[in-house]
Amino acid sequence: MNWKVASWTALALWSSYCIFGDKANKIHGARVTMIAEALCIAAVTVFALFGGSNLSSDFSKVTLKSAVFAITMGLMSAGGIYLQFTAFQNAKGTHDLALIAMITGFWPVVTVFLTALLGTKLTPHQWLGVALSSAGLYLVNKT
Repeated sequence: MNWKVASWTALALWSSYCIFGDKANKIHGARVTMIAEALCIAAVTVFALFGGSNLSSDFSKVTLKSAVFAITMGLMSAGGIYLQFTAFQNAKGTHDLALIAMITGFWPVVTVFLTALLGTKLTPHQWLGVALSSAGLYLVNKT
């Protein structure tokens, strides 16, 4: 799949993510929704892993250090999902839900900023994007 198509499709999916999560949470609660999401992530992961790739050659590259990094990343991702669901569950209205989605969806911009701190060279246009995104998030949340 073309990376542009994949990126825009991911944006479309993540943009509507909170709407369906909110509707599901109102019916059966956040814990059941989290379990459903975890099962779906596991199913998609299994499909991606065994969808024609040579998995054994990937696992042969695993070291203790890489395993610790991967497990830490997975725990951080799961923790973020848990905290996002907690925030959705404690939101007082639709306005809060939109802000939660916007704040938690800001992670790619923060990631770009952190990689710059770790030595990745950003172009002036990329720095402008980080600045504009940060200013936009501030202005939207200033209400």
